Formats: sequence, C-alpha cells, structure tokens
Amino acid sequence: LCTWIRSSDNIVKDSPDCLTVRLQEGQTICCLGLYRLVVRRGAVEVCKATLHEGSEPQTIYAPTTHALPLIKCLSPRSAEVSFLSIPKAVNRLTLLNRFSPSFRRIWNESLDQDTESVSFARRSFNTVLHSSEDALQRYLRPLEIPPESVPYLDRSVRQVIAVIGPKSSGKSVISKALLNSHLTRLREPFQALFFIDLDHASQELSLHGQITAYLVQKPLLGPAYTHMYAHESKAFEIIRAHPIPLNGPKDNEEHFIACALNLFQACLHSSSNTLSSSSLASLPIIIKFPSLQQGFSSAITMSLLRAVRPTHTISSARGPPKVLDDIALASSSGSLHEAASVQATSGSRTADELRDMHLLSWFHQSRDFGSSTAWSDVLLMSQKPLCVSYASESPDFAAVLCFPGSLPKGKLRSLLDASLISIVLVEDSDYMSSLDICYEGEDGIPYVNHQPGKYTTPLDPGKSRLVGVGLIRGISRETQHIQILSSLALSTLDRETLPPERTLLVHGCFDLPKAILFEQMFYEASFDGEFRPGAQGNEETVQLDDSLPARHIAAPYVEIDNGESRQRREGEAKWKSRRFNMGGSG
Repeated sequence: LCTWIRSSDNIVKDSPDCLTVRLQEGQTICCLGLYRLVVRRGAVEVCKATLHEGSEPQTIYAPTTHALPLIKCLSPRSAEVSFLSIPKAVNRLTLLNRFSPSFRRIWNESLDQDTESVSFARRSFNTVLHSSEDALQRYLRPLEIPPESVPYLDRSVRQVIAVIGPKSSGKSVISKALLNSHLTRLREPFQALFFIDLDHASQELSLHGQITAYLVQKPLLGPAYTHMYAHESKAFEIIRAHPIPLNGPKDNEEHFIACALNLFQACLHSSSNTLSSSSLASLPIIIKFPSLQQGFSSAITMSLLRAVRPTHTISSARGPPKVLDDIALASSSGSLHEAASVQATSGSRTADELRDMHLLSWFHQSRDFGSSTAWSDVLLMSQKPLCVSYASESPDFAAVLCFPGSLPKGKLRSLLDASLISIVLVEDSDYMSSLDICYEGEDGIPYVNHQPGKYTTPLDPGKSRLVGVGLIRGISRETQHIQILSSLALSTLDRETLPPERTLLVHGCFDLPKAILFEQMFYEASFDGEFRPGAQGNEETVQLDDSLPARHIAAPYVEIDNGESRQRREGEAKWKSRRFNMGGSG
C-alpha cells in the first residue's frame, strides 16, 4: 500500500492518541480510518493537496469503501507529520453504523478472536503498510491519481477545465484533485475555484437528483458521504442548482443542456460573501460532465464542450474511435489531456449502497452540537419535522410539480408520502402565473397541471432554482399540513426568502429513499443483536432473523412479509419481491 517502513528511526512519537512519523523524499504512508493530519516539518501531498509546516490541520477520511489516500513526502530531505486520533464524541460520522449495515466495518476496527465481535479500536486510525495487516481482511488499495490528470493552470487568462469520461472512471476523484491541487499549491495558489457538477446521478457535494455550481475554498479530503453539506460548510458555498428528473437527460436533452449552461453563466457572473467581484472574475471553472455513454450522453457532451469552449479537457473516455475523435474535435479550442481511469472505490459497496450512505449522511447532519455542524445519531423519524401548510387561506408553497408525466387521479397524497422532494424557488412572478395550478380531490393539495399523456414541462432554469431537498414524513388531510424533514438551510420556510406564491415542491427527481425508511428497523435490531454477522469470503454479511418481532416494524412504511397469504388491500398492486443486501457487502 505504501513505501514507508515501520522502524524506530521513522517513528518520532507513538502515543494512544497521536503518531508522529518521519518520511524521506518520495516516500508514501497509508492510514485507514479518520484522523487529523498535522505537518510538523517539510511538505507533503495528500489527494493532490499540498500541506506544509504551518498549514491548517486537515481532517482526512479514509474508509475502506474507497481507495485509501496516500501521504507523500515532497521535501528534498525529509518531513515529519502527525496523525491525531479523533474521538467519536467529536466526529460522530462513525455512529451512523447504527442506521445502516453499509456503515459497518469501514473504519479502524478491531476483531476479538474469542467472541469474533467487531468494535472500534482505541485510535480512530491505523497505519497499514500492506493489505494483509488488516485484522478484518478487507480489500484495501491505495488511491493513485495520474499526474496527467492535474494540469497546471495559468493565472493570465480564466481557465475552464472539462472532466469527461464514462461511469466509474474517476471523474469525481480527478475533479477533487484539481480543486485540491490549485487551492494549496506552493506557488500562487487560488483563493477559490468554481466547480460545476453535472453528474446528476452522483453528486460530490450534494444529493443526487440535481446539478449544482459551487465556489470551493478548501480541499476536499474524503468520499462524498463525509463532506459537510447544507449550506453551512466553510469549504464551499452553493452558487446555483437545478433539479433533474430521475432519468436524467434521457427525457429532455434540451432542458439538461439549458440547466448546465445556466450554471456556467452563473459562475461567470457570480457574487460571494467572502470574495470580491474582481477576485471571482479570474477564478478557474472546473466542470465534471455527466457519465459518457454512446448515444444521447455523447451528443450532450459534445454540445456542452462546444458551448463552454474549455481551455483544458481531461478525458478518460474509452470507446469507438468516432466518439474519441468527436471529443478531440469539440475540445480543439484548448488542450486535450488523455488520462487513465482512476479506481476510486474498493468494490466493497455497490453504487446504490454508496448513494444510500450519502443520503443518510446528508439528512443526519445537525447543528445540535455547538456552533459547528456534526452528524446526529437521532432517528430521522424521531426528529421534529417542518410543518408546511397547503391550506388555501394561508399556504406555505404554491403547488406540487410532478415529473415525469401523468398523475394518477386521486393518488397525489400516496405519491408524495415518504418520498424525497426538491424545493424550488421561481424567480419570475409572470412565469409563475403562467403555470396551470389545480387542486386534487379530497386532499386539496395544489399541483401544476399539464396536458394528459405528455411529459411534464420542466421549469425554465433561467427563472427558477433549487434551494433545498426534503423528505415528506407525512400528510395530514385534517389540518392540511405536510411534514417535511429537511436540510439545515430549510429548518424553517422563511417567507421573505421563499415567498409562498413562488415556491414549488418538485417530485420525481429521486428514487425510493429505502435507506431512510429502513433505518429504524436496523437501529432497533442492532441493539437487540438480531443482526448476526457472518463470513462470506472476505466481506461481511448480515442476516435478518426470521423471528423478528412485530414491534420492530413500528417503523413507518415498512412491513415484513413472512410468506403467509394475505388479502390484498383495495387499490394495491401485486407485490413484487425484492432482495436487499442487509450486509452492504456489494
């Protein structure tokens, strides 16, 4: 995993909460878990971020779900770095293992040989020189970023960098490496960089189901589910965002391109609370393109490349020569850098499981721990929701907009319940008045009507923007309220910033949030020991006890079918069995 050698000459200090080591030029060291990295002498590189003596200490997240970052010595002689253990009371991300098996066995944990039980080690990190040193025998691999994927950016002209490639080619890793490198480089570092994430299915700094433009001011040193979100982060701020239907650009290529170009224009003419307009005008713009595939996404990529005219295009594309030739032709306005694919994940979690982990992490962030944002270990369904009125006398929002198409008559309440919704602000009053708003049946929920048999017309990205995401916890027909579990930025619906007459709830950008719906079941079962760890190869599997009592299924929206025949309720479709991997082993 690394070239550092464990010896008395290379270890400066070794205590229960701190490890200080000496690195020679070019040497690398690999750690598993989470830790604070402090450079005592010299300079090192981690995830392409350059840290030197006097640099601000950085929190590094190195779970086994992803390739482990390497700390590399850049000093011509040697460098000294300290790894500081982080208590669970300070960083509560590790506590999310109570809510999902996918969060289990991914940190620095020890194995009791007698009882075969797994528990957190005293230190939150551990140096691993070889994968065989891991007590749990997990698949470990180092994160290797090819140097050709991080070109040097000149300050003389504004740089636009396009990162393109197929799914799982490392676009997020390369984008973060570009951000980290130019925010921390030794010679003329940038104060900030713009980052436009156009991959709606795998957002780095927000939930999926949207595309977003950010102003990033600090290095990003961990997987997507380890970042602080919800507009409270000091590392980045959201410039503008747009909701994208679940199928992405497949349903409407023109709308997706319009949203992407609107984000690009927002970066060109943005303002910030921390930087002056003159400083913003020269900042580079890094664009992570949607996953490249043959067909529609290839055409979208070419259209966007021709529109933004990047000065640098970093391509890890593989495929027919015609696609590669088209990329080279569309990138002819700047330099084309062909880079090898980067394997960012370890393979121990599937893409769906990582998305569920991201979802749980995002919703469990809270400000209940002092002035800083931290992760909460309180069940989401136990938290106080935001009550939003849809009563015609004093509504808190204008209507519900459903993607992609026809709405079953009388089924809007069932469609919305337990679903994720995007909260959108329409910025143009005339545009808002052009929408046809109707009221649905007995519930009286307002919704945007559209022509029968046709797809819902998406919102104009120049006249609307996404302001938050919420989970609909319940709908009361008696009080005409919708209960929403929301992000930190939306703890209340401020009528000044979100005028009710121009606020829409958009449904259809997310699939079923099963990670949230199952978390109470996993939470209670984990305390009662009814999830039994077992061995399957080198990965963990968790089995659900057949005798799980009914009291565990007090969780909303969840039932267990024990195989016995039951009478189908009115309007209920035939059940289809679906297997969920309870162990998160991929």
